[in-house]
Amino acid sequence: DKIWNLSGKRPSRSANQIKILDINYSGEHVESKLTRLREKMKKVGTDKIILSAIDDICWTFNLRGTDIDFNPSFFAYAVIGLKEEDENVWIFVQNAKEQEKILKSQDNDTYGTFNFIEYSEAIENLAQLTITSNDTVWFDSSLNFALATQIEKITKKSFITDNSEAQVLKLTKNKTEMAGMFSANVKASV
Repeated sequence: DKIWNLSGKRPSRSANQIKILDINYSGEHVESKLTRLREKMKKVGTDKIILSAIDDICWTFNLRGTDIDFNPSFFAYAVIGLKEEDENVWIFVQNAKEQEKILKSQDNDTYGTFNFIEYSEAIENLAQLTITSNDTVWFDSSLNFALATQIEKITKKSFITDNSEAQVLKLTKNKTEMAGMFSANVKASV
């Protein structure tokens, strides 16, 4: 931060429109992925899971973006609740209100119950907005120190793994994903 403060020209973060990845490419609906995540959460005994790796968030929610050059992703954090009253999902993205409006207009059945919150609020408010002192929270070791510290101030019950469960789930490819990989390899080899 000192370097940027000296020049006064810290580059602004990209905040482009997020797009829904069609089921013809993902091969699995968001609801199915959330159900599989929640089943694993029940097995390990957690109330909330935090996703901080952008590729995990893109895969879980069948969303893509262009915030990062040469990478179909966007800046985000996500929190998924287990309990009935917590079935809402919190997604922290840039231009949250605009993104929410666009995604819900395209697929309200999937994204209608999600809470979209400004990405800049994640470091300050993610834990306060989504976690209670009674929650057991699951996150992986890639979660940044600021968020991990914030979570541990609210609840001492955390479950930390080396890899996120979304990362583990996406290791097993469905037929659509395998066909897409095959097609990409054929195109790349010609």
